[in-house]
Amino acid sequence: MVSTSGSSGIWPPVGVSLATVRQIAIALGKCRALGQVAGMTTALITHESALDHVTPDGHPERVERVVRLNAEFATPAYASLLRVEAPAVADEAILRAHPPEYLASLKARIPSRGFAAIDPDTHLSPESWQAVLRSAGAAVQAVDMVMAGAARNAFAMMRPPGHHAEKAE
Repeated sequence: MVSTSGSSGIWPPVGVSLATVRQIAIALGKCRALGQVAGMTTALITHESALDHVTPDGHPERVERVVRLNAEFATPAYASLLRVEAPAVADEAILRAHPPEYLASLKARIPSRGFAAIDPDTHLSPESWQAVLRSAGAAVQAVDMVMAGAARNAFAMMRPPGHHAEKAE
């Protein structure tokens, strides 16, 4: 979740169900409608490629997370969300944070079948590259929308989440 409120926390918190989050938000009066905060729109930025990044059986970061969120966000409670298709990030944006060698190395690790482990907790599958580009694009889009005032906050519902990315290898 990207927010202009200054909060650096993850929303919803890991391990908390969306039903619980909804109850907390309503009880605290933090939102008048589930898709709005103080009358401003929440952007939901996603792309179907999030479903194509497959991880090994038993891995905690898996396709089912997005499937479950898609089902929840399809309910009438979230009708006011501004739905945005995650763009593929341009190489230039990636190169602002990572050297060209890192980008080339990551691209080269995408397997033609099965999985490729970057580290014990980070895996790539054949369709991961498009998901990586869309996931990073969603993050950039979220920041751009919030900073431009097009949305009060934004949720980039993408995977892989990118939290294991290093500056360089």
